[in-house]
Amino acid sequence: MADTEIRFTAAATAGDVAEGIGASTLTDELGRYDITLRPGVYNIAIRLNGSRHTLARHVVIDEYTAAPDLVGLITESATAERAEADVLDAFRALVKAAQEAADRAVAGAIPGAPGPQGPAGDPGQIRFTGRGAPGTIQGASPNDTYLDLDSGTIYKLE
Repeated sequence: MADTEIRFTAAATAGDVAEGIGASTLTDELGRYDITLRPGVYNIAIRLNGSRHTLARHVVIDEYTAAPDLVGLITESATAERAEADVLDAFRALVKAAQEAADRAVAGAIPGAPGPQGPAGDPGQIRFTGRGAPGTIQGASPNDTYLDLDSGTIYKLE
């Protein structure tokens, strides 16, 4: 779904939007996109795998338009002449596949090695945490603080 071109072309002249003038954007690796359009009536198409597919015609976009995604924009537009069901179904399947691939990538992420120890905190900061009351804490100085993550109690170390 990455690098899919989404093109909005004005279907009619309205206000300062001239018929035939368009704007396009590319999707990111998760199929997300961002575009700012002036209010108007647009035809929406995508270029996927080298082929152009019209998703909808006469989609009204105004100052109240706030669809969560492209499919929502098309299906929520009362004036839209939608593409054939199989084109929209194919687009939905692509969106779903991209989301599933992203979910698999996140689930399969391998955490790296822990980074180096950071600098000591300033006096008054919580410098140590743990579960339960603190015992002897190596590296602690008098007046350091310890937060018990179970109870929320803050201890001042001696």
